[in-house]
Amino acid sequence: MSVVNDGGIPVAHTTLDGNSGEATTHKESLRRLHEILPRSATRHIGDTKHDTEENLLAIVARGGRFLCGGVFSEELQQRYLRLRGQLHAIAYWPKSQESLPAAQRDKYEAHEVEELLEGEVGGEKVRSRYRLIFIRSEGKAREEAQTRERHVAKIREEFEAIARNLNKYELRERGGQFSLAWHIDGKALAEWQQLEGVFVLKTNLSRSGHPVVVVLRKYKEQSQVERRFHHVKGPLAVAPLFLEKPERMAGLVCIVVWALLVMALMERQVRRKLGGKPLYGLYPENRPSPAPAGPAIVSCFEAVCLVVMRNGSHVSRHLGEFNAIQRKMLSLLGVSDEDLHIFKRRCGM
Repeated sequence: MSVVNDGGIPVAHTTLDGNSGEATTHKESLRRLHEILPRSATRHIGDTKHDTEENLLAIVARGGRFLCGGVFSEELQQRYLRLRGQLHAIAYWPKSQESLPAAQRDKYEAHEVEELLEGEVGGEKVRSRYRLIFIRSEGKAREEAQTRERHVAKIREEFEAIARNLNKYELRERGGQFSLAWHIDGKALAEWQQLEGVFVLKTNLSRSGHPVVVVLRKYKEQSQVERRFHHVKGPLAVAPLFLEKPERMAGLVCIVVWALLVMALMERQVRRKLGGKPLYGLYPENRPSPAPAGPAIVSCFEAVCLVVMRNGSHVSRHLGEFNAIQRKMLSLLGVSDEDLHIFKRRCGM
């Protein structure tokens, strides 16, 4: 799925067979985006699945810009270990830590080098310089250290359990004893610790207009795609159905994406109208919400009912009364009372 930066609106999707390699599917996606998007330069932001020479060359060949997570291969790991002394602090912190004092925010360090990308696309040679940026996050390092300690403790526990049970049962030939000697490679563990919290970004955005801090903030925007996938799997998920043909499966996914498109447009409209001001009444305990999520906006209307009145042979239908938050939401969405009357007439009410 591809979404635009303005509100995370889905603009293209492809339904693939199970177990399809994700890294190999982007080239066709890029071709489709090139057909539907304006001819001006586009900026493609993606995760590490974008990081193949073929994908990056395809973007450059069409005059685009790329920003993606780099695959932190063993080669790049060793390169980082040689360059780690050149890391410098950058003025970046997660949005969730903006209200914290500077001393309590996670620290970020970075160092970048220039690389050359060259190859052929459609028989034509393509050549471009790009930036390889090593970034170390204090928060990410802390999380990975906790994971490492948990894994090492589990390994130690398993080996110790094996050692205790080695001679639990007697052997048929007396005198036989097993022993187990093991240790953790201290050098390898120390090297692993030095790599904790480190990730790589690749981009051909200019240094002058996009310093490292800006690049990192832009890269975080690719989470909008993950958020839309979460909506497809969650609130928009369809009930299990038996479909005989793959084409029908793809059609059903297409309908779900249409629903996602409508919900995303509603979300963008509401957030634009709010302009960063908090909305009250949508969430429990009257908590403020400066950026309501699409599922919450839709669920706001789930209690709206249709009132059917019968008087002999005459039947009339009316929408139930809206509460205060529903009327506020309709106003933000630009839906007037006249629009609702039109809706009723079209539906034969």
